[in-house]
Amino acid sequence: MSTRKLILTALLCGMAIMLAGGIKLLEVVTTDTAEPALELGVRAKVSGTTVTVVKVEKLASATIVHTVMVGAEGDDGYDGWHVIADGKVTDPLEKFPDGTFAGCTLAGPAPVECTVPFAATKGTVTVVFTRAGVNAQWAS
Repeated sequence: MSTRKLILTALLCGMAIMLAGGIKLLEVVTTDTAEPALELGVRAKVSGTTVTVVKVEKLASATIVHTVMVGAEGDDGYDGWHVIADGKVTDPLEKFPDGTFAGCTLAGPAPVECTVPFAATKGTVTVVFTRAGVNAQWAS
C-alpha cells in the first residue's frame, strides 16, 4: 500500500472518530440525568434504609429536619444527612439550639423518628440523605 493511501485512510479514520465524539458529546449535553427531588412525606429506600422526611422547620436559630427511618439495628441515623440551601451544602449540627446533643440510633424493623438540626437557612431547602453512594433528595 502506498504512503498516500495510508495517510488518506488515517485522515478518514480520524474524521470518523471526531464525528462519533461530537455526536456523543451532543447526546451527553442534551440528556437530563438528574432525578427530581421528592416531596415531603414521600418514602425513599437508600441502600437498605427506608427514609421519609416528614417536615422541615425553619427557625431563627436553626433548620430542623424531622424524619422517620427504618434500617439495620444499631445504625447511626444521624450519618448521611445534608442540607442544600443558600448556595451551599451544610452538615448537621452536633447540638440543638437548646444545647442538647443530637443523634439517632436505628432499631431494625421498627420505625424511628430522627430529628436532625442544621444551621439556620433562608430560601428553599433541599434535604439530602446519602448511604453507600446512593442518595435521595426532598424539596421543602
